[in-house]
Amino acid sequence: MEDIQNNVPVNDTDPEKALKKQCKKDFSLTGLKLSAFAIFVILVEIVWSVIFNTIEKKLNFEFPGYMSYIQILVCLHILGLAFAVLLFHFKPKVKLPSRKLGFWNFVLYLLATFGIGVPLALVGNVISMIIAYLAGEDVLSANASLNIATMGIDSLLGKALMILVVVITAPIVEEHLFRKFLIDSIGKWGVIVSAVTSGLLFGLFHGNLSQFFFATFIGFIFANVYLRTGRVRYSIFMHMTVNGVNAIIMMLVSGLDLPRLQELSDEMLSFSTDAEAMAFLNNLSPADLSLLGGFMFYMMFIGFYLLFVFAGFVLFIVFFKKIFFYEKPFKSELPAGKVFLSGYLSIGMILFFLVCIFQFAMYYIK
Repeated sequence: MEDIQNNVPVNDTDPEKALKKQCKKDFSLTGLKLSAFAIFVILVEIVWSVIFNTIEKKLNFEFPGYMSYIQILVCLHILGLAFAVLLFHFKPKVKLPSRKLGFWNFVLYLLATFGIGVPLALVGNVISMIIAYLAGEDVLSANASLNIATMGIDSLLGKALMILVVVITAPIVEEHLFRKFLIDSIGKWGVIVSAVTSGLLFGLFHGNLSQFFFATFIGFIFANVYLRTGRVRYSIFMHMTVNGVNAIIMMLVSGLDLPRLQELSDEMLSFSTDAEAMAFLNNLSPADLSLLGGFMFYMMFIGFYLLFVFAGFVLFIVFFKKIFFYEKPFKSELPAGKVFLSGYLSIGMILFFLVCIFQFAMYYIK
């Protein structure tokens, strides 16, 4: 266990004041680095958009929807991660003990992520849809997760890019940035403070309400996993699983011809006898049979998914203490309330909050 006294120059006459000063310094530096990262990514994305919009206008050509995945991959996951590594290349403020999580603990944390995260995602989507409705905009377009997960996935290349970006590279980048880099920077100020800050900043960085609540909660869960084990690979695997399940749902939905499915449904509801239903089924084309089969598979998958969510909700409540009350790897000498107050009111953290507010404004102000 690392003693915080080794890192903080304590004034014998007022040790708490010295701790607050060091706390504010650590949080401010971390916030400044995250702000620099966010601003860097925004600027790179602006340059990318200008270049490719110019190409489209000059050549009278429209790039396919999956180019957005390439933009995220290059601007955020490659250039952004490289810049973040340069910013956070330092000796950790606290050394977390390396421990195994165990298979059942892994399953428990993962189920808890779905059990609470999915209802929170629904809350976020409802709020975003209400905002879109009041603004007179398309309600479905307010779902940021749906927009990201369906960009050009009507082609095989689009599906491959979605899997690469959403399921593989996004968890790697985000877990390193908001779990390892962030917690290694402020971790010595307490487990609760580190986990809450990791979740909150992760949620804010998404820049929209439809993802904010879900991202904040899973960020909090993943932070506890990292704090408990000192191994970021566990939270990466969990993050990949969550994104992977959502990606499967999006691909299943995108593969359904919804207008034709509605036509078939209306026709089936009009039958008054079994003979009419049998005649209808016998006369279905191979394409319609495939569509109905795909819809049945989708409904079965959603059924299992909902059971998964319900099981996670129950297990989260039953094993609440096991999930959060593990052996703490360190303890701050400054109370959590004073850490939050000193850290969050630092210049760097305030700047990061302002950058996130700007991202929210850019998302909702068209």
